[in-house]
Amino acid sequence: RGRFFGLRNAIHGIIGVCAAYAAGRGMDWLKAQGLEPVGYGLAFGLAALFGLVSTLLLFKQPEPELEPRPALSLRRTLLGPLKEPQFSRLMLFLAVWFVTGTLASPFYIVHMMKNLHFSFAAIGVYSMIGGVIGMLFQLLWGRVVDRFGSRPVTVLNFALVGFMPLLWLFATPSFRLPIWGDALMNGVVWTGASLGLWSLLLDLADNPVHRESYFAIYTVVTGLGAFIASMLSGVIAQSLHSFRLTLFGFEFVNYDVLFLAAGLSRFACLPLLLRVHERGSKSV
Repeated sequence: RGRFFGLRNAIHGIIGVCAAYAAGRGMDWLKAQGLEPVGYGLAFGLAALFGLVSTLLLFKQPEPELEPRPALSLRRTLLGPLKEPQFSRLMLFLAVWFVTGTLASPFYIVHMMKNLHFSFAAIGVYSMIGGVIGMLFQLLWGRVVDRFGSRPVTVLNFALVGFMPLLWLFATPSFRLPIWGDALMNGVVWTGASLGLWSLLLDLADNPVHRESYFAIYTVVTGLGAFIASMLSGVIAQSLHSFRLTLFGFEFVNYDVLFLAAGLSRFACLPLLLRVHERGSKSV
């Protein structure tokens, strides 16, 4: 299963790399022609169009017939999986991680454009680096998951993603190396974290009575956590809009406060993840 999803995600990454770079080049060309608003409209329009195409293709996806299962009450359907210790521990970790560890997520691209003066094409290259490297590491992490289990891959990579927001603290318009380092880590560790987490979720969601409920709860927890984090980060960024601090030759702005908070929070969440156990997996 690890190799299956690794290959699936690698194919997904190839398409994402091509789309991101093409969009960046196209946006730069339209901006030079004074048509930047048209570029945004075109990008969102194409995204909606391809979303519709993918939905139509999904209708053609074959699905095994559902096996007869006992009828459950709504309460048991919604809350039954949370009575399973390992699954509830994973949901607690994800709830805390998404509320705190994604605080800076809305502002990475904003910071690149507003303060680091990246062009659209440079942002496309940033996405390409993570995408190309991610294609290779999806395959690698898939094999590692199959050999050692989902938990060690998940823990290792979630530990490493804590460094990523901290790299942004030291980037300047003339010193972009930390951003390229972040792009590299996107390809190496984010792919491992995503693949490991998804595989771990599948391993823990093994009660056929609650099969759909596991994924519904997972989506609610991660989506609600990201929503709360985005709302909080907007309030924090706005309240610190005039923040400026020069230290050791680096100037720090309001977004840097969020990068610091997100990085430290990711490390602080790791003990919650270590409480999650998986049958048959190797140690971290």
